[in-house]
Amino acid sequence: CPPPMHLFIDEVHGYKSNKNMVNALLTALEGDRVLNVKDVGEINCVHIQWTIATTHRGALFGPLDTRFAKLQLELYSKDEIAQIVRVHNSRLPNIACELAAKYGGIFPREVLQFAKTMKRQKDVHGGDWQDAALRAARLHRVDEWGLHETLVKILGVVGEFGCVSEKRLPQLVHMTKEELEQYQYPYLLRSTPDRPPLMIMTHRGYMLTSAGGEELAKRHIDHKQEYAA
Repeated sequence: CPPPMHLFIDEVHGYKSNKNMVNALLTALEGDRVLNVKDVGEINCVHIQWTIATTHRGALFGPLDTRFAKLQLELYSKDEIAQIVRVHNSRLPNIACELAAKYGGIFPREVLQFAKTMKRQKDVHGGDWQDAALRAARLHRVDEWGLHETLVKILGVVGEFGCVSEKRLPQLVHMTKEELEQYQYPYLLRSTPDRPPLMIMTHRGYMLTSAGGEELAKRHIDHKQEYAA
């Protein structure tokens, strides 16, 4: 029996396809709380406290989701992301950090990569930071308002139909359900301190919010103007 400890498993949704791993973990969480480890044997987990983390709860194996208390972490604001860029790039001026936060997305790792691209663009082509940001945005397939073309495409499809079922949306945008859950839905369905979600899941299916409709309107993309309450 190991001593009291706290075990943390990050990105636990990645184990969804590994049924042996999931089943072994489930037995360690309840009942006799025994973990069977190959070539090791049984490990008594009665003194182990477990914490799991995921950025894609929709991809989480159901029984794991129900066995843990939920703690929802908030996404960063643009000002907070700009601060993160500044910490990692102390020589960048404030305007560059703010532009990286505007065009780089909502996830710090992606924004830091965008900041590197933006700096290279300025070093190679000169000009001001706004020019460098727009060139970097084009390379990253982000439009002038800060949305990736894939996100705009999804919003456009949902706006065109007014409401799209969970099963049908992947077919309409030519993406797998897993791709949507992992890379697109976190941006579209979650709010940040700066903006509400751009679409939500209703009992009818996915629908735009008024904020999602505004994103389409500023790009002059026609849609039904049907919004979730």
